[in-house]
Amino acid sequence: MDLHAHLCGDGAGGAVQRAAVAEQHDVGDGAPGQQAEPKRARIPERIEQRRPRTQFIEPLPRPGQMVAFFCVQAPFTGGEDGIQGVPRGALFGLISLKSDMAMYAAVAAVFLVCFLLIHRIVHSPFGQVLKAIRENEPRATSLGYRTDDYKLIAFVLSTFIAGIAGGTKALVFGIATLTDVNYAMSGEVVLMNLLGGMGTIFGPVIGAGIIQWTENALSGAGSWVTVTQGVIFVACVLAFRRGIIGEIAAKLRITL
Repeated sequence: MDLHAHLCGDGAGGAVQRAAVAEQHDVGDGAPGQQAEPKRARIPERIEQRRPRTQFIEPLPRPGQMVAFFCVQAPFTGGEDGIQGVPRGALFGLISLKSDMAMYAAVAAVFLVCFLLIHRIVHSPFGQVLKAIRENEPRATSLGYRTDDYKLIAFVLSTFIAGIAGGTKALVFGIATLTDVNYAMSGEVVLMNLLGGMGTIFGPVIGAGIIQWTENALSGAGSWVTVTQGVIFVACVLAFRRGIIGEIAAKLRITL
């Protein structure tokens, strides 16, 4: 999970580099935040494939913290201040993103494309195999599916989308901070999924909206934001383990 946080930060850094080059040459960025680098994920991908699910999380926090420490010390990241003054440039070199409304429309379009992509993948034959692997991997293997290859592709797709998220965030706020490289970002993503409903399409979207709303509403409370998120996590685990959308879908007996 730390890898996804690092790729989110990598996407932000990549967007910064592309924006800087476009600003110097007066050329647009192309689609915001497409600087995801799944090749960096090769070693953790192999770890994920060969280790049981419960053990996959164990080796990642250590190198993850090493990467975070390197980013703090590296001069090109700006240290704790981050990379500031990120230019927005122009989409495909044609549509200026300097206007807030234009930037909002571009981010909404990127989100919609990613959401539809995920929806299509989940409901495709490939997605059905992933569901089978999630439910019973030995049985999927016995049916002739190369489960390691399927997990590898799913991992690469998830890191690609994480990179897009980091890139668009850097363009929207005009700054690439080290917050996205920290392990806390991985925990926040997990909380979004648990709150909205794991195994659902709309659940993570609702969970992300709630978490971001609480962070903005309690922005002046300091460390109480983390405490509030912890309370939400405990309540989610104890009261509705399927998440908000998961519980609604179970009550209505539909798939969301």
